[in-house]
Amino acid sequence: MEILVTKEVHTNISNFSVVGIGVSIGALDILKKILSDIPQDSGIAYIIVRHTLDLPTNLSEILASHTEIPVNEIINEVNLEPNHIYVMPENNVLITLNGVLKLKHYTRNERQNNSIDVFFESLAEVYKSALTGLMLLSDSNFESVRGFKKVKEEGGITIIQNPKKAVFRGITQHLKDIYMVDYVMTTDNFPFELLQIQKKYLTEFDNEEENILQNEKEFLTQIIELIAEKSGHDFSNYKQANLKRRIAIRMAVLQKSTLQSYYNSLQHNKTEQDILFNDFLIPVTYFFKDPNYFKYLTDVVFPSLISNIANNTLRIWIVGCATGEETYSLAISLQEYLLKNNHHAVKVQIFASDLSEKAIIKARAGIYSNFDVQQIDKERLQNYFVKNNREYRVCKIIRDMCVFAVHNFVKDPPFAKMDFINCHNVLKYFNPFLQNKALVSFFYSLNDKGILFLGKSETVNHAEDLFENLEKEETIYIRKGIPGQNVSETLLAVQNNSPEKVSEFRKKTETDFQKIVSDLLFSKYTPVCVVIDENLEIVHFHGDTSPFLSPSQGKPSFNILKMTDEEVGLQLQDAILKAKTQKINIRKENIEVGKKHDTISFEIVVLENDYQHLVIIFYKESAQNIKKNKSENVITSKELKQSPVINSDNLFFTDEILKAKNQELASTKEELSCINTELKESQKELRRALDYGEAIINTIHEPLLIMDSYFFIKNANPAFYECFKTTETEIEDHSFFEIGNCQWNIPEFKEQVSKILDHQLIIEQNKVEVVCDGIGKKIMLINARPIQTSNESDILLTFNDITELVHVNEILMAKKAEIQKYNTQLEAFTTAASDVLHEPLRKIHMFSKRTFDNENNISELGRHYLERIQYLITNMSQLIDDVINYSRVNFLEREYKKTDLNKLFKKIIRDLKDIITEKNAKILVTHLPVLNIIPQQIQQLFSNLIINSIVFSEEGEDPRIKIESQSASSEEIIALDGNLDMDYVKICVIDNGIGFEKDYETKVFEPFYRLHHDNQFKGSGLGLTLAKKIMANHRGFIKASSEKNRGTTMMIYIPLLN
Repeated sequence: MEILVTKEVHTNISNFSVVGIGVSIGALDILKKILSDIPQDSGIAYIIVRHTLDLPTNLSEILASHTEIPVNEIINEVNLEPNHIYVMPENNVLITLNGVLKLKHYTRNERQNNSIDVFFESLAEVYKSALTGLMLLSDSNFESVRGFKKVKEEGGITIIQNPKKAVFRGITQHLKDIYMVDYVMTTDNFPFELLQIQKKYLTEFDNEEENILQNEKEFLTQIIELIAEKSGHDFSNYKQANLKRRIAIRMAVLQKSTLQSYYNSLQHNKTEQDILFNDFLIPVTYFFKDPNYFKYLTDVVFPSLISNIANNTLRIWIVGCATGEETYSLAISLQEYLLKNNHHAVKVQIFASDLSEKAIIKARAGIYSNFDVQQIDKERLQNYFVKNNREYRVCKIIRDMCVFAVHNFVKDPPFAKMDFINCHNVLKYFNPFLQNKALVSFFYSLNDKGILFLGKSETVNHAEDLFENLEKEETIYIRKGIPGQNVSETLLAVQNNSPEKVSEFRKKTETDFQKIVSDLLFSKYTPVCVVIDENLEIVHFHGDTSPFLSPSQGKPSFNILKMTDEEVGLQLQDAILKAKTQKINIRKENIEVGKKHDTISFEIVVLENDYQHLVIIFYKESAQNIKKNKSENVITSKELKQSPVINSDNLFFTDEILKAKNQELASTKEELSCINTELKESQKELRRALDYGEAIINTIHEPLLIMDSYFFIKNANPAFYECFKTTETEIEDHSFFEIGNCQWNIPEFKEQVSKILDHQLIIEQNKVEVVCDGIGKKIMLINARPIQTSNESDILLTFNDITELVHVNEILMAKKAEIQKYNTQLEAFTTAASDVLHEPLRKIHMFSKRTFDNENNISELGRHYLERIQYLITNMSQLIDDVINYSRVNFLEREYKKTDLNKLFKKIIRDLKDIITEKNAKILVTHLPVLNIIPQQIQQLFSNLIINSIVFSEEGEDPRIKIESQSASSEEIIALDGNLDMDYVKICVIDNGIGFEKDYETKVFEPFYRLHHDNQFKGSGLGLTLAKKIMANHRGFIKASSEKNRGTTMMIYIPLLN
């Protein structure tokens, strides 16, 4: 490769933004349309890179004919300017050299199909968050997604064309699937949308944290707290400018102009919460991301690790593993190194952790698309991956090295006894407080001389006393061996206090010889002691405690009372209680323990400003010696309180170390469990294949036979002999088409079977009618397929006797037709009956109303009678409608459909809007499930129940109705005489109406049963009867629970049907 005459692309990213566009031949028309619609004064610089050689050589001229914006091909030194379009010349790529963009010429032998990757990576490295990447690609050619991931990693905006409208969908859909896309082009007016996003992102949201207004800070904090509540992960100590940039992108995409409006939307949008959480994590990773890093691993790191290996086991921790590509890359590199250098006995354990459960699930699966593995060379793909269609699965030997876990390394206890920690480009997103806290965790996680790898822009900051450079020019550090594993007070402060207190601790740091001597004297010449917490759990041991404490039997426990002699435990319990309540030191002397009547003494020391922890000092001398030597050998309470070993910070570290050991055991157990489970499953599968293969064939109910390529029967199972009343002697070594009375010699069927081996065909559900000797006519469904046995090709046939089923189906179809005929007649009758019954009622109503309106001489009593007639006519009409509806339930559509009850209730409430408004009813519908139901019937059921709740409400009180879903207990189902083998969903309709006596809870479902007189409440007495009928159609139940003047609860039990 040679760099052409220094053609540097100078940048000025403070005044305008840049849009990088990757395009191939399949999307050229889309690019023309986009450029033709971009206004001349957009204020953006556009750079276009071609995908290999599939685009015309005169691309600049073609594009210039479709836009008024100046189009330039980069051939000499260029100063990027807004409102200009720049086209990369053929056989060149844009690269970054010392932070400056330059052109690089491809030689004839170099690969050109990663030009878009290099293009986006270079732009992202220079323009960072001022860059927008637009991908207009086909997936018909070799192309990866590294460049787009780099744009995302640096905080830029990523845009793709809608996969459904793309000429080729593969790569665009893949980018969307792996959360590398901020915005999807969905309309023809894309340039306008692009400008809106750029305006909102770049002008309304400054990247500098100091420029955040006070009210913005409040909503920024609320957004971070909301994500913490949603995910369980606190981002408050991440760099706020980075978080704000991520939020700004989402605001621009969602067209939200203020943090307040975005926060209000975010509160109720679970999908957006997931997207923002994912953006906060920046899950960008890919295979063999940095070739120089992996070369350095092989040349320097791996040899160093192997030289210091303990127990022939190498333990590695990958922090922030995302979807696992970097983890597997390291595992492959390590495996290659071990094989090359004959380290076959070395066992490798790689623990990979991340905050994202979705990422860990993908990492554990170890399955990647062809886009994900484009940067892996063919030899590695062949050796370490198994291809399945367009997917690649990590091979077993690499997968078995790795254990993936959801883990927060700054919150959860770190993995312990690690030889190597990879934390690449994670700390750069943390503020100094969180960075130092992470480094302390890594220090305790690593073995002595363990290696820590950080990203290029990351250092160990103020942890120089914990780590030193392995080589100065690299960000790879080695853990220092510090006597007593003491950590500077600055780091202790960072580990356990807020960032505001860090500077205060730094001022107090002591590094002179007095502290070193003090630590030495304390560790060597102070008595044995332990520290316990408020739950009496030991959180710190000092010295050899074995003469005083011993592990309890059964489940491991650090409870002080369980680890001491019974007599000592009683004394300790009493002394601890006094020390806690009185806030004073307590001493107990000469307590006899064991058969040798040894005596021990102890003193409980209360710490100042920390009443949750107590120090217990043990002695094994006489009381006289204790008094005599106390001033010489025993540290005073004051000294103990001031000791750096047992202050709150070291208590925290001790607790963390203990937790880390438990975490290590849990991780090891998980790994071993996974390996053992996998091995056991493999053994079981082999055993089943060997031991039960023949048994399965012999015990299946369906007839089965195997014949050779000449159609001679080799074997059959007992079901075949039973079904066709034959024997082995009669059929084996005979032609299949000649057995019996040659019933199988059917030309069409024989022709199909003869093609099975020649064309590798499979016959499925082929219906054949035969007449067999001794059993008569049979209707069989036959399946046939070729099978390979050693060097022979055979044919497997299975038979399913559907003779009886066909006969039953014929009867059922006849019955169904008959029932349909009756239903049609009944429906016609009910429709006619409805019209016939309503007609005289309409006339009576009409004549009575005319009489009431036109006759002035009618007496008051006469008018009263006419009003009663009209009222009774209305009731009679309602009764007719209810009777018709009840009868129609039997022949209405009864097709089950998967129905969202939330949407169904919205429709019901819209339909009942008039009566709801008239009665000022308030209806609350909680979240309801999606069920397989008959929608029309269930809608009618709940409509009736809501109307009842509104109608039967207290006079002068607004109806209040609540619909909610509850779990149905087995006791309820038994009481309803339900099927315990089925699962039920319980929907409750609860109101504040007039209610009724408990004695009527079953009677209300009887036809025409009414609790109230006509002049009180209208109704026919069929509403609840209809509801019961509908639930019977669903094989469910309805039940009422009520008290007079206390409201009513209707409970509907709907079975979960497939």
